[in-house]
Amino acid sequence: MEVFVKKEKLKCRDLGSVLLIYDYANGVVVELNESARFVWDCLDNSNVKDVIQKFSDHYGVDINIASEDVYSVLNELEAKGIINRKAVLKQCTNLITNLIM
Repeated sequence: MEVFVKKEKLKCRDLGSVLLIYDYANGVVVELNESARFVWDCLDNSNVKDVIQKFSDHYGVDINIASEDVYSVLNELEAKGIINRKAVLKQCTNLITNLIM
């Protein structure tokens, strides 16, 4: 399962049609349009598969198009250091292994 998490200590400013995200520590400002903002808002408590499904349902687009759009946003945000990819399956496996031993 693939999950992205928002970096801590970001500041957001809602300008109505866009959302500005400030990472003061690294001097990064990101502007999100409506669809990118939808992806951003869905990241809380959702894995990528769920975000793609929500995007597809919300915008009424094919799941493959939704997947391309969502990954485009996620890749850009990750490249700018605003989100980080988490390997949830690996973390769960390590936790189970530690509990058994």
